[in-house]
Amino acid sequence: MKLLLVCAALVLAAFRLCGAQTVIPDPKNKWETDHLYVIDKDIGSTFLNANPLYVQSLGAAFPQVKTVEDVIGKTDFDFYPKELAEKYRADDARVMASGERFETIEQYSEGGTLGYVYTEKTPLKDGTGKVFGLRVRFYLIPAPNQTVIPEPANAWEKAHLFVIDKNTNSVFLNANALYLQSLAPAFPEIRSVSNLIGRDDFAFYPPELAEKYRADDARVMASGERFETIEQYSEGGVLGYVYTEKTPLKDGTGRVFGLRVRFYLIPAPNQTVIPEPANAWERAHVQIIDKDTKSVFLNANALFLSSVGSVFPEIRSVTNLIGRDDFAFYPLDLAEKFRADDARVIASGQEFSTVEENQLEGGIRTRVFVRKTPLRDSKGTITALRILFFVIPDLQVGRLADGGLELSWPEDATVFDLESADSVSGPWSPVGGTPAVSGGKIRQRIEPSGTSRIFRLRQR
Repeated sequence: MKLLLVCAALVLAAFRLCGAQTVIPDPKNKWETDHLYVIDKDIGSTFLNANPLYVQSLGAAFPQVKTVEDVIGKTDFDFYPKELAEKYRADDARVMASGERFETIEQYSEGGTLGYVYTEKTPLKDGTGKVFGLRVRFYLIPAPNQTVIPEPANAWEKAHLFVIDKNTNSVFLNANALYLQSLAPAFPEIRSVSNLIGRDDFAFYPPELAEKYRADDARVMASGERFETIEQYSEGGVLGYVYTEKTPLKDGTGRVFGLRVRFYLIPAPNQTVIPEPANAWERAHVQIIDKDTKSVFLNANALFLSSVGSVFPEIRSVTNLIGRDDFAFYPLDLAEKFRADDARVIASGQEFSTVEENQLEGGIRTRVFVRKTPLRDSKGTITALRILFFVIPDLQVGRLADGGLELSWPEDATVFDLESADSVSGPWSPVGGTPAVSGGKIRQRIEPSGTSRIFRLRQR
């Protein structure tokens, strides 16, 4: 027995004299410095190394632990209850036997308070691929599954809308698939929400940006009010813009327990100016949209914004519209058609106009005039296109007391002239006579001609 004790003492001394046998990377960011605990163990689960944060965490309960040398050679049995130490050792053994990474989220209780910890165990291999130990990385996290990110409402959201949920300390609770995918190239350790929860902006962004994001979060949660902004950023020397919206998350009692961040990239704002309506009819009926050469919305008039906002309440101004496209508002087949029409106009440089028939709910049919015009810069380069559209007023036919015919259309449609032709292909010519206005209608008497004729309204 004495011989065994002497041997154990010699092994422990050897660990301490030799120092750490592995190198733990320095923290990559403020979040890792403040929150990430790291331990390296050998094949027998004996500690080989630990980062400063882990060493400091032991100091409160084990004042004799002051440096990493005081940890080397120890095991989980020196610091944790027996049942936990045995569990940790069993997990270690599975990782080293399989040679595969392992991760888990576990609940713990401290001082009667429940908490959660994310743990990742990765085998350590030598130059020949032989497993000689493992690295344990762990950090405390908020309770999982506190929020549910809504599924994308349309193709545009699926392709472009990033969503993050945070708690009142700006710690990540959840995120959508697009945000997780965006992090993966620079942060390959982020594979799912399990790897994201518990981190914060300091894990992914420069400190000055992370500080700003945290300050914005705090204002939203303190006020309980939604916040939105458009900000410029630079990536690889290229300037870009991002729209960000932050909305407080509230529980059933109205208490704020976090916030939802929604953001997406947008074109540069203020690239176009929508002309003022020329008359009352245009103000009431003509909708205008400007798009960039990729069919992304740049601008729109008030009438289009109000028509979209009635169905999509998140659209409150051009600020909420810019950066979206037709896939955000229309069925897939229509959005694809609109985009194809846009592409033809931009490729040809020629204005395009058409009249389309639409069938609304209830079987109501309308005819819509659409005109797409390329917009050019001072050098003649096409930079955008303008889309103008309106529902063509209906012509109504009535029989007069004397047996004659009367055509009528809405009183406010004063910018339209009545035309006639013998066939749809024309030629079209103005209908003579002076129309009268009564009963909210513009009325035009049609004198019999003995031949069939086709009538239409044409905007001046």
